[in-house]
Amino acid sequence: MLCIRSNALDDVLDEYADRDKLKAFVAKYGPVRDVLVESSSPIGLLMHISMRLSLELNFSDLDVEKFIDRRSLALSKRDLIDAVLSNSGLQKESRSRLMELLREEEGELADPWHAARGHDTVAILLLALTKTFGSFNARNLNEGSLGGSLRLAFSDADFLDTRLYRDTARWAEKNRIKLWDLKQI
Repeated sequence: MLCIRSNALDDVLDEYADRDKLKAFVAKYGPVRDVLVESSSPIGLLMHISMRLSLELNFSDLDVEKFIDRRSLALSKRDLIDAVLSNSGLQKESRSRLMELLREEEGELADPWHAARGHDTVAILLLALTKTFGSFNARNLNEGSLGGSLRLAFSDADFLDTRLYRDTARWAEKNRIKLWDLKQI
């Protein structure tokens, strides 16, 4: 999520998005970064619920096209729960209880960034670039190459702007350890 929050996302969009399609998307649905986080955070919340309650729900290899609208990138919570239940080999009778738990967690969540996970967000971004607002050169992207592009676009300057950097640099200084050798811009 560090890459999504940083200028790396903007660089990747510059490379892989069709400018006109992207402009139309933003005009209709809002900034891509906000839409991605809003759409991916319920997945992270549901995973948190599963871990907290030992539900053993299976989130591996979820197909985001089953619960993300390809035009707006909006997430259908009902379809997400159905996909996770199916992926877990469980019956849909559990759907209403999971929906209730998800609503409760969302009500307590102050910031969707706290629940969004990078893997899910990249999967949704991939859907957007291949089906919604991508340019010609986005058609052959996959999750691995898109994640790699985001990591490559994440600069030292981006890292210097993070809380992770500030906290670890402060700790290293306090403990007299040279931890980071970054280009200060």
